[in-house]
Amino acid sequence: MRHSASNPSVWEVVIEFHRPEMEEWFVERVTALQNVGMYWTVRGPVLSAHVFTDAPPEARSLWEELARWDPEVQVRQRILKYRDWQRQWQRRWRPLRVGHRWLVRPPWREARPQDRDRLPILIEPRRAFGTGLHETTQLMLRWMETLAFEGRTVADVGTGTGVLSIAAARAGAQKVYALDIDVEAVEEAQSNVRLNGLTDRIECLVGSFEKLADESVDILLANLELEPLIEAIPAAARVLRPEGVWLVSGIFRDHGPVFQAAVRSSPFRITGRRRRGEWMSYRLTTKRKGPR
Repeated sequence: MRHSASNPSVWEVVIEFHRPEMEEWFVERVTALQNVGMYWTVRGPVLSAHVFTDAPPEARSLWEELARWDPEVQVRQRILKYRDWQRQWQRRWRPLRVGHRWLVRPPWREARPQDRDRLPILIEPRRAFGTGLHETTQLMLRWMETLAFEGRTVADVGTGTGVLSIAAARAGAQKVYALDIDVEAVEEAQSNVRLNGLTDRIECLVGSFEKLADESVDILLANLELEPLIEAIPAAARVLRPEGVWLVSGIFRDHGPVFQAAVRSSPFRITGRRRRGEWMSYRLTTKRKGPR
């Protein structure tokens, strides 16, 4: 969040969600605002967004709209001095262990001695989604540590800040395509790829499967919402090599049966599933054709 010298104060707004399905809608709206920073905390079933902004009038309509969608939502506000916000923001972003293999950390935090054997994923936390903290991202990273990436070609559709692409390259992938239809997300992914020194193996592109028209991949990653995932099934079948693996996440728990039904009538089969909080994630492979 950029600071205006004429405004030495920052508003901290804490929004407590009781309907997890509202989270992605909220992230899209907040990241469209100017001069906003955000992080998440989780306590039991309650997910809280901590939003920092120096323009509360612009944001107030968003809180009101959210309250209409979710009457149980709770909003708390307070004013912080800019220096206090800056210290709180950086103090909040501590290295995050995910699974047995990964360490997601901001560039100003060094790994502790006990984490030196983990693969580092350096992320400049500017946006709310894809920092490694989100449950859907963690589900993907946990799946990824079960796969062999050495020398493989990978596509990460809906890359966001590039967390999964960076993880794939850290694990030894030879080539990674980081794709997103959001231009700002691709710019941020490119910045994080440079931060990790992986520009020689990760190519960040604006777009989706159409960017892979002449390519095939060994591992396909897609942390998307339900409808884009279902729509992606034909394209995924086209680009994934016969022995490849497709990892998906971003499916709200109640929508799992819808996704599973779509897979049953596709060239894929589900070979594993995981749940974290209210979110589901799946491992898919292509169906083997039996002997005639």
